[in-house]
Amino acid sequence: MLDDKSIIANADSTSTTHPEPGLQIDNAFWQFSLKVYAGEDVATECLTLQESHRIDVNVLLWCAWTGRHGIALTDGDVAAAKAAVESWHDAVVRPLRRTRQRMKRLGTAEFEPLRARVKELEIDAEQIEQALLFRATPAAPKSEARAPANLIASNIARYLGAHDAPRLTAATLALDK
Repeated sequence: MLDDKSIIANADSTSTTHPEPGLQIDNAFWQFSLKVYAGEDVATECLTLQESHRIDVNVLLWCAWTGRHGIALTDGDVAAAKAAVESWHDAVVRPLRRTRQRMKRLGTAEFEPLRARVKELEIDAEQIEQALLFRATPAAPKSEARAPANLIASNIARYLGAHDAPRLTAATLALDK
């Protein structure tokens, strides 16, 4: 199990109020994700992949966002992005999600205010994960102009293929809007 120093060393940040210098918490990727995730059927499809194939939805959205900005990801880019957030995701995001889900299953109304606070912390932790991904984004190549829809689909397929996950439908379509 990772201790606090390992988490900080690997994730580069532990708080939305005191992030590491240079870590942009509210960035273009975060704004993109908020817009896309609100799209019809996108959340449902992403959460299904998260539960059935352990897909990191933040990495999935990052693949789409990079494609939207003309970046064709390589296997190495996807591996580097996953490595940049793995410790943070495993040590902070997943435990917060599990705690929130367990509290919901208890079905006790008295716990709802605390569950709502845990959910807020989970969203804050996901925003930090997205800031780490934003910082790890490779520069867009100056050549090879491809349609964003094709890059989005290609980048997402590259990530999902590594997990033997099914192709997205609603999410892929919504991402190009």
